[in-house]
Amino acid sequence: MTPCTDWYLVFTAVAKGHTGIATALLPVNLVLQLLLLPVYVLLLGGEAAMVDASTLAEAVLLMLLTPLVTAFLIRWVTRRTKGAQWQHETLNPAAGRLVVPLLCLAVFAMFAWQAPVVAEHGTELVLLLPALAGFFIVVPLVATAVSKLMGLPGPQRVTLTMVTTARNSPIALGIAVAAFPDRPLIAVALVVGPLIELPILALLAQLVRHKEAGLQGSADRRIER
Repeated sequence: MTPCTDWYLVFTAVAKGHTGIATALLPVNLVLQLLLLPVYVLLLGGEAAMVDASTLAEAVLLMLLTPLVTAFLIRWVTRRTKGAQWQHETLNPAAGRLVVPLLCLAVFAMFAWQAPVVAEHGTELVLLLPALAGFFIVVPLVATAVSKLMGLPGPQRVTLTMVTTARNSPIALGIAVAAFPDRPLIAVALVVGPLIELPILALLAQLVRHKEAGLQGSADRRIER
């Protein structure tokens, strides 16, 4: 249930959404997941999923703070040593090209890490598929309906669809590993999510992109008439 703070930006850009608004939503998603994650754990898991507050805080800070500090350090060092122009023209484009391959690598690593547990509990994991499929069908439809009711322009409709569909699987996985080290099936269940989410987001981005392009083409033809 944690809102995405990373790869929804990639797929928003692929789908030709409003990347500026998508970036502005990132801290909102971050704050929401920090505030609501303990509530979700309590509501969905009850006493069986009670996690020590210090363990939860440590896992969240480790998963979020470490990459954030690393990124700031790289940005600061390259700006001091190479200059802002090199950073803008060389580093940023190179980092942008690495995003999707690294996402795929991360998902593969998460899956391979718990391969024995996956093989042992394959039947239980199959039971997750209907719920995941339902989520990834219902949420984009709801986002599309809401965006139409609000009268949002095309790029903002795309952004709303992508940001509501994507979930923050890495942070959830990090918390599960830290909080439930003796229950590997919880971690494996979370690994199944991005295995389905990543191709669905890629497909959804293409579908939304073509749909918005068709709508824009129809609008242009009406204006010409």
